[in-house]
Amino acid sequence: MLFRVAPALLLFLSVPPLRAQSDPASWPAREAHEGLLIAADPYQDAARSKTRFGKKTPYEAGIVAIEVFLRNDNLQAIHVDLESIRLLVSPGRSQRQRLEPLAIEDVVDRMLNKGGPNPTLPRRPLPRREPKPGRSKEWKEVEAALRFSALETDVIPPRGSARGFLFFDLDHHYDWVSEARLYLPDLRFIEDQKPLLFFELDLAGTHSQ
Repeated sequence: MLFRVAPALLLFLSVPPLRAQSDPASWPAREAHEGLLIAADPYQDAARSKTRFGKKTPYEAGIVAIEVFLRNDNLQAIHVDLESIRLLVSPGRSQRQRLEPLAIEDVVDRMLNKGGPNPTLPRRPLPRREPKPGRSKEWKEVEAALRFSALETDVIPPRGSARGFLFFDLDHHYDWVSEARLYLPDLRFIEDQKPLLFFELDLAGTHSQ
């Protein structure tokens, strides 16, 4: 199994992370309470996206990739409902929209010019879907590499952390990010099922990262 995904992993690993040495706890968009720190870092320009993702990027497809870091300082694990996460945007003076994370397959389709969902319509669920028959080798390699970088774990272990990307379709409206908020409403301690207060990270001021 490892041998089969090696080409895609090598494709991903050959692109050095731009912020590999940075401390997520110092990112401008961050919030901490009840022993949990969450920080977010949106990739909002072409050059940075290419440095992170390579030749074909979510940015060129109109998709913002938001790197999310979660650190659990508690002695019990925390469950995060990834499907409940929303990017809150207010295009112009219109009513606030709540964008759902894109499924990895949808991101790959857009990156490879296969079409994709409209940002104003409901999203497909985040969990992995069965691949369609006849996918090309390139599609499969991009999908595996992108999934390797994605935030797909929904359990943050005690004294542990998780880090990865969420993807939202902005239809190239990256100016929306300056007034956007990343909303995580459904988190709870696994052992006693006690809910945590929601997190709402203000992404204003993140453009210069």
